[in-house]
Amino acid sequence: LNLRTDLLERKLDLALLMGPVSEFSVENVALPSFDLHWYRSTANPQTDLSKVPVISYSSKTRPYRELMSELTRRIGPKVRVYASASLSASLKMIAAGIAVGPYPRALANDFLEAGQIAEFDPGFRPQPLSFTASYLSEPRSFLVENSAQIARAVANTWERTQPS
Repeated sequence: LNLRTDLLERKLDLALLMGPVSEFSVENVALPSFDLHWYRSTANPQTDLSKVPVISYSSKTRPYRELMSELTRRIGPKVRVYASASLSASLKMIAAGIAVGPYPRALANDFLEAGQIAEFDPGFRPQPLSFTASYLSEPRSFLVENSAQIARAVANTWERTQPS
């Protein structure tokens, strides 16, 4: 939210963020999305979402709202979801057995390789995280436009090199 605000207030020329930004003055260059996978601690096999807390993204984000909507529909109003703005802290809490949660594999790989967390299937997967390189279209800046295209090229190259 701060990046979006700073972009609109012209404090930033380019922002890489969960997008797109729905403003007529903003150009959004799509970056690769990240599929979300559910993780739990290897020390705690509990995966019943009506019994184990879920840790999610900041409460002011689209992924949090979508997850809350789906969990409330599937489990009911007593579902326990805790918001966190720190993805690394969230994964550490999952590894500690405090909660479960849906995160991109790219962020979870170190915990998976260390045997601290395991993937599980609760019967649904949240929408992938979508990112954009966003910038104001006026005044036009070829430097900013080219930077957004470079961001897309780098992200696409990175995506192609990742294991499936």
